[in-house]
Amino acid sequence: MTSIEYINGAALIKGELTFTSVAALFEQTLQAHGPDVIVDLAHSGRVDSAGVALLVEWASRAHEQGKTLKLQNVAADTATLIRIGGIESMLGMVNDKKNSAA
Repeated sequence: MTSIEYINGAALIKGELTFTSVAALFEQTLQAHGPDVIVDLAHSGRVDSAGVALLVEWASRAHEQGKTLKLQNVAADTATLIRIGGIESMLGMVNDKKNSAA
C-alpha cells in the first residue's frame, strides 16, 4: 500500500504511484511547509501515467492555495513521462538525483 510520510518538510511517497494505488491517495491534501509543496519520489517505486495525473492534480491544488508543487528524486522513467506529457513546467523537478537525463 502506498503511503505519504512527512520528513523535513517534504511529502515522501512510499510505494508505487500507479493506476491501482492513486485512487486511495486522490483525496489526500499534501501539507505545505513554506511557499512550496515538496514531493519526494525517492521511495516511490513505479510511477505510471495515472501517478503522473495524480501529481498534476496535487500541483493544481497547490496552485489554488498560492503554492508551487516541486518534485525531488524523480526517476528517469518518471521524468520521461512528465516530459512527454509536456507538463514539466507544472511539475517542477528539483534535486533530480535519480534522473541521469537532466
